[in-house]
Amino acid sequence: MGFPLVNVEQRIESGKRILKLRQERFILDGKSDDQDLVWKIPINICAESSPDRAKFKILMTDRAQEFELEGVQPNKWIKLNQGNAGFYRVQYTDEMLESFLPAIKNKKMHAMDRFGIANDLFSLVESERIPATNFLDFIQACSNEDNHIVWEALDSGLEQISKILMVYKDGTTQKRFHCFVNNILSPIAEIVGWESNPNEDSQISFLRATILNRLAHSSHPETIKTALQKFKKHFEDKVDLDKDL
Repeated sequence: MGFPLVNVEQRIESGKRILKLRQERFILDGKSDDQDLVWKIPINICAESSPDRAKFKILMTDRAQEFELEGVQPNKWIKLNQGNAGFYRVQYTDEMLESFLPAIKNKKMHAMDRFGIANDLFSLVESERIPATNFLDFIQACSNEDNHIVWEALDSGLEQISKILMVYKDGTTQKRFHCFVNNILSPIAEIVGWESNPNEDSQISFLRATILNRLAHSSHPETIKTALQKFKKHFEDKVDLDKDL
C-alpha cells in the first residue's frame, strides 16, 4: 500500500503564507504509481518562531490543497511533520530547503526535525526525485551536528553514495567524495575523541562510533592510523578497546 509523499510549495499573499500541498504515493524505486490513492493526512507544522511545537495543525484530504497560514513572517521558515511524528515524507522546494540551513547549522531546529529532513532527503535522492547535491548541501550545514540520531540518517545516505561511486574505476570521484566527507566529519571526531568518559551520555558513545566508522570507510589517514595503533596495543599488550567502537 505504501505511504504518502507531500510536495510543498509556498507563496506570500497580502502578508500571509499560502501553502500549496500535493500528495502522491511514495515509491522508492521511482516508478510511476499505478494506484490512485488519496490519504487523509494530519499535518503538524512548526515555525522558526516556535520550533519545538506545532504552530499550525491542518488536515489534508484531497490530492492537492492550499492552506493559509497567518502570523508567519515572509522570511521565516516553516516545516511540515513537526517532530517527525507523521507517517509520510515531505518534499520541499529548493528555496524552502535553503531557508532551513541556518537553523540546521545553529541547531535551533529540533533534533527530530533535523533527522526528518535528512531521512526524507536521501529517500528522495534514492527515488530519483531530487539530485544528490541537495542531500550533500544539507550535510554541509551539519558540520556542528552532535546528535546521534541525525547522524545515523546522514551516515546511511553517505554509505549508499559511497557504494554507488565504487563503479567509477579510476577512483577520482570517490576520492573527491571521501575528501568532502572527511572535511565535515573530522572536526566532529576531534570533539568526541576515541575514549569514552564514565559519566558520558550514551548518545555520545553512539555518535563516536558512527563518526569514526564513516571516517575509516572514507580513508581518513589519522583515523586509520589511530585505529591500527589501538588494535596493535590490544593485540600485543592486551589493552582493552572501547566496547562501542
